[in-house]
Amino acid sequence: MGKSKEFGRYQVSHNENEITPEEVIFGLGSDEEEGEIEQSLSRRRIFILGICVCSIMLFLFSRTFYLQIVQGSSYQQEALSNRIKRIPIEAPRGIIFSQDGQQLVWNVSTFDVAIDVRNFHEKEKLMMLANAIDEDSKETINEIINSEKLVSQKSDIVTFKDIPKELAMAIKANQEQLSGIEIVDGVTRFYPYGEAFAHVAGYIGRVSEKDMEENSDYLPIESIGKSGAEMWYNEHLRGMFGAKLIEVDSLGNKKKLLAVRKADAGNDLILTINFELQEKIFEILQKHIGEIEEADVSKACVIAMNPKTGGILAMVNIPSFNSNVFSGSMKESEFANLTKDKNNPLFNRAISGTYPPGSIVKPMVALFALEDGIISDRTIIQDNGLIQIVNQYDPSVVYNFYGWKRNGLGPMNVYSAIAESSDIFFYTIGGGNGNINGMGINKLSEHFSTFNLGKWTGIDMSGEAMGTIPNPEWKEKVKGEQWYLGDTYHVSIGQGDLLVTPLQATVWTAAIANDGAAIKPHIGLYEVDDDGNKRMIDLELLFSVDAERKNIAIIKKAMRQSVVDGSAIALSTLPMEVAGKTGTAEFGGDDLTHAWFVCFAPYDDPEIVLTVLVEGGGGGSAVAVPIAKEILSFWINSF
Repeated sequence: MGKSKEFGRYQVSHNENEITPEEVIFGLGSDEEEGEIEQSLSRRRIFILGICVCSIMLFLFSRTFYLQIVQGSSYQQEALSNRIKRIPIEAPRGIIFSQDGQQLVWNVSTFDVAIDVRNFHEKEKLMMLANAIDEDSKETINEIINSEKLVSQKSDIVTFKDIPKELAMAIKANQEQLSGIEIVDGVTRFYPYGEAFAHVAGYIGRVSEKDMEENSDYLPIESIGKSGAEMWYNEHLRGMFGAKLIEVDSLGNKKKLLAVRKADAGNDLILTINFELQEKIFEILQKHIGEIEEADVSKACVIAMNPKTGGILAMVNIPSFNSNVFSGSMKESEFANLTKDKNNPLFNRAISGTYPPGSIVKPMVALFALEDGIISDRTIIQDNGLIQIVNQYDPSVVYNFYGWKRNGLGPMNVYSAIAESSDIFFYTIGGGNGNINGMGINKLSEHFSTFNLGKWTGIDMSGEAMGTIPNPEWKEKVKGEQWYLGDTYHVSIGQGDLLVTPLQATVWTAAIANDGAAIKPHIGLYEVDDDGNKRMIDLELLFSVDAERKNIAIIKKAMRQSVVDGSAIALSTLPMEVAGKTGTAEFGGDDLTHAWFVCFAPYDDPEIVLTVLVEGGGGGSAVAVPIAKEILSFWINSF
């Protein structure tokens, strides 16, 4: 019988065979009872263990399913890429020709070394191999091994161009010991005419990370145009890369060639440049610069342009450089020599240099004055060599503005003022003096703008500068200074803060020669497609000056007088009528001057506009005119 006890309202029965909580907890039960408890606990452990095993199996199954089914194709592709190496085949660029059919660049074969950065472990062996050949190979391998390309390139295959032939042959002979390295056939540019065409044709260089960010089509191993026509027409000249697929083992060693897709060459380009004229101008300019007595005069440029089409017939800069140094594996020392040269041979001063123009602006200023009614072709201004301006606040202060001839040129009209380059005449019509009210700086600035000063011409070359047209607002903003009458006088004769490029001078001279119209300058003539068909590059009107034909005719006649009996009289012996204007522009103090000359010919039907600039060369008549004369003599006799 069991016993019962009462606890308040509840009665609890207790059977002798039942296990109390105390017995379970403190082990106070019998042995038989304890065995039953252990069996219960074992069953519970087995159950928990089973759940864990099932969970692990389920996880492994899920992961296997994800890797094999969901991500299977991706990992298969990755495994395949570890077994197959893709070596790009460089595409030959299109050829650049002059307008008369002369080939200006060539594509030449090179030995390139392609390195698989995933399997490149043979730096020491490669260095030992180079040491055994010659110093040139040693230097090449040193630059390769220490190159940032091996760690920074986004591509697994990094190519180094145009390595020495002896080194290439040695690597080929030791291919089995040099895993991850292969000699491939490359192609690069050769510029046979060196310095004469460097700034026009330009050069190519290895694509940079910035280039690839701007154009996703570029490959890390690619060389693209970096200046001149090579840069501007890069997409036209650039070909389509090919590739070869090679099966490799786990160490990167080649086992067999699987497939090849040939590269497609780029399209050809024909320039407006006349080959013979370009070479001759380079020769003439070098000779004349060498004859200048001042030892530091070594920078000059010449532009020849067809005013009817805007086509650049020649563009020569001195000093120049050899484009070939950029095509292959240029040494750091070679690049350093170019960039550290104080004369900056890489600088295309014809389009990027800005200079005070001096008196070559006077034909423009005279046209402005005629159009505004400030003067007529019968107006006479006395040139006594000096204009004196009394300070309006202090009469005891007098400002003197001298002409280039201190004792004066005498009475001047627009023809003689341009022909003899009278500063007093242009001070007067620009800023005013006596009974003649000048145009003033604001009007002058507006007129200069109509001739595209202070703007890009839009030539198909990179790096063009705009120059500067100063005015009171500009001076206050840039210099924090007030504008004075003397500033207007200086701008009226092409001095002060007025800055132009030689290309801009060429364009405004062409506009005068063309009765007010200027065609956008360009060096591209035809783009040639895959089938050899030529597409002429469109001509564009850059600007047209709203001026009366009779006034433009007066200016052209005055420029012709400059050659007949004025500052450019040295050209009067040429067998063709030429019209032009000299300029001597002060800069930098110490009586330093740039020598300028602009002209067009033939006078009645212009076919060529010529601009000559010699930096720090002296007077335009003495330095720039003789250069122009020899160039025009060659052009007249040859074309």
